[in-house]
Amino acid sequence: MNDHSTNGKKIRPSTIEGIFYPGEKDALSVRLHELLNHTDRGETEPPAENVYSIIVPHAAFDYSGEIAAAAYKAISGREIETVVLLGPVHREPVEAVILPQSQIFQTPLGSVTVDEKAVKKLAGLSSSFRVDDIPHLEEHCLEAQLPFIQHLLPGAPIVPILLGKPTRALVELLTNSLWELYSGRMNSTLFVVTANMTGNIGQEKGREEVDRVLSWIVKGDWESLSEAAEHRRISSCGAGCVAAILLMHSKLRGTIAVLKRGSSLQIVKDPKKVVHYASFVLRADGVQVDGV
Repeated sequence: MNDHSTNGKKIRPSTIEGIFYPGEKDALSVRLHELLNHTDRGETEPPAENVYSIIVPHAAFDYSGEIAAAAYKAISGREIETVVLLGPVHREPVEAVILPQSQIFQTPLGSVTVDEKAVKKLAGLSSSFRVDDIPHLEEHCLEAQLPFIQHLLPGAPIVPILLGKPTRALVELLTNSLWELYSGRMNSTLFVVTANMTGNIGQEKGREEVDRVLSWIVKGDWESLSEAAEHRRISSCGAGCVAAILLMHSKLRGTIAVLKRGSSLQIVKDPKKVVHYASFVLRADGVQVDGV
């Protein structure tokens, strides 16, 4: 799409419009409105106070859009200066944390500006941070979050971060680096972590695995989650990113809550191939985070 506001900056165009979400601006806006205003019977809206991070899935909107929207509703109305996006590399992950070269990410809703200063600072902290557009161009998980961010937090710049191999060393490096940059401005920063709770596995095995993963997350047990992800004992794509935010959470007083769960079985009726999803909010009671 053409956008005259880009001023010659390097652009990461949409690669999943019309596939994961509607490809036309008006249709996408309508779909976001439907997702964010949908409330199941008996489902209550969580309070927004002190929510500094959300964990959301990254499947197509038809599969996990309502689950993601449950978390995004929790931050609606926040005054956010920066959105830090953490997601996994699905294709050929390397032992590195990948930052973008692109200065703008696009969706049918328009352009999202990358916080270039933050990218530069992170890149200078360790050789394990790599600035490389190729993984970002090939990856869908962060782009799947952008329409929600554009809709709820218009104008907020992003820091798109992809975690390669989910090793403990990289998890700790990522957390410590983000803490160094943002611990003094948690009230104006939102961390959006994207992960699917399981990969495409059998229904029974998936139920057992998702219960274990959710238990670790709610307890803030980043070490068990990180170890299981590093040694491929779980199929979750994004578990390393979740471990990183849980490690950050251990530096704060706060709570972790599950908002909504679901699976691909609602769309594809094949019990041999099921992906499980869930969304969470993380609250930092020890840090004043603006709410509504």
